[in-house]
Amino acid sequence: MPDSELARLEALLRIAPLPMAAVRPDGYVLFANDHAFTLFGLRREDNPQQTTVEFFSDPADHERLIAERLAGITDSRELQMKRADGTPIRVLVSSEMVVAGGEQLVISGMQDIT
Repeated sequence: MPDSELARLEALLRIAPLPMAAVRPDGYVLFANDHAFTLFGLRREDNPQQTTVEFFSDPADHERLIAERLAGITDSRELQMKRADGTPIRVLVSSEMVVAGGEQLVISGMQDIT
């Protein structure tokens, strides 16, 4: 993704009032805002290199979510997830697949509904 395009995407996600992230289909997080770090019990200064699949209580939920996004299905759903320390949380996830700079990305907004 070109630097200017990535910078614009990061700026939009950074100012969002809810947890948001831009993630590749393989789960690699390109960017997450501070609210997302807080939701999952992470600190940005720790520079975690985790993938999103690690935060799903059932990895099959991650696979289904990505497969649906690749197929063009967009919706919101409640998912059982977990914080970095393993604490279970219920999260409403809204996401959509976009193509930016020739790369497929899942843009997700999340809300803790525990």
